[in-house]
Amino acid sequence: MPYTRVWFYWHYEDGWRHVPPDYTFWGELEVQKVQNVTVRYQTVDKLFGQEVAEHVASWLQTACTTLTCGTLSDITIEVIPDETLQVSWVTGSDWHLQVPSPYVRRARSDMPFDADGQLAVAEKIADKLVSQVANNLQPVYPADATYLRQAIVSWLVGKMVQVNTNSYLMDSLTTNYGSKAVGDLLTALRPDSNISLLAQITGKSLEQTALDWRDYLTWRLTVEDDLLQKHDETNYLALYDTRDSAVRDLAYQRFNAQTPASTKSVTSVQTEVGTDASVILRATVAVGDAPNVQQSDAVFRLADGVWKRVN
Repeated sequence: MPYTRVWFYWHYEDGWRHVPPDYTFWGELEVQKVQNVTVRYQTVDKLFGQEVAEHVASWLQTACTTLTCGTLSDITIEVIPDETLQVSWVTGSDWHLQVPSPYVRRARSDMPFDADGQLAVAEKIADKLVSQVANNLQPVYPADATYLRQAIVSWLVGKMVQVNTNSYLMDSLTTNYGSKAVGDLLTALRPDSNISLLAQITGKSLEQTALDWRDYLTWRLTVEDDLLQKHDETNYLALYDTRDSAVRDLAYQRFNAQTPASTKSVTSVQTEVGTDASVILRATVAVGDAPNVQQSDAVFRLADGVWKRVN
């Protein structure tokens, strides 16, 4: 696959010699405008700037078919030849994004706005759109609202760039209840919302929703480890169904043992009926980092409208 990068040469008395970059020689300023997206770039970045404008305009249409975006401001994207620059919003200037030129390193000749670059820009756009629709909502950690907001952003990025972002819960929500369900969820989201909000959106109890809980349960297990390390007993116990004395005792044993945190990822979830006729989720969990990954089970039961751990 061909790649392109820009090299600089200076003519000395004995001929042309390769020299460090001088970005003042990057060409004239040009502008590409597609709908309400304006991209500013210099001549070297012409193909890249055109691709950015077309992609971002398309992404906004994709996102706003799901979210209630309202009237969108004009978006300005500035392509800058700077090796140290990260994709970022300009402080104090709403909807003004700075993006580094790919040619300061190397860029695909046929597609300089490659997958990595698209993901970086799409994440910023999706996060900004979610903030706008949710009136700049700031979730209160460790409430499920923290997960739900980020899950919506991740799902939007996947839709925009057409890649798998492992947004299992949001994917299953749209499959079973339509793409508008994500927009309804975001509109209803509050800083301290928990996962029971999905019952309101779907009109069904959580055990009847047929949703894919893998990424949500992964998040809950990660939060559990985090609260353990912070010695946050109140929020830690809230993750367990402490109505059951055996479960409460087990939770206290883990809390007092202060086991070191480990990487956890839920790989599959089975819905089962417990001995007391309650519905449970049995999650298969990959624990640890490769090549020393081990497998364990984590079981969750619906309590107060929320999935809580029972083992």
